[in-house]
Parts: sequence; C-alpha cells; structure tokens
Amino acid sequence: MEKSILDHEFSVFFFFFFFFFFSPSWKSIYSTRFISIIHVANFIFSSNKMIEGDMLHMITQ
Repeated sequence: MEKSILDHEFSVFFFFFFFFFFSPSWKSIYSTRFISIIHVANFIFSSNKMIEGDMLHMITQ
C-alpha cells in the first residue's frame, strides 16, 4: 500500500513537471504557474494518507 501511494505521488509530480517543461509558453508559466506547481508537489508529498485518499478520489473523478 505504501509503495502504491508513493508511485501515485511521483506520477502526479512528474505529470506537473512534464506539463511545465514541455509547455510552449514556458516563459510565462515560469513566472506564474511554476510556483503553484511547487506548492502542489509539496502538498502532495507532505499530505497525510487521508488527504491523499481525498486527492486521489478528486483526481480520478
């Protein structure tokens, strides 16, 4: 169970990373959306299991 949660965290993190990295308008995103991506990644990695379950349910809806 722990490994599957960790894999989900990394998959979400890399999704945001590649979305930022391969975006054509990366210069505007760098100043606007990159900070929010960091906050999302920090929230995912620091959240407890209950919040992770809620986020997983929210993402898969």
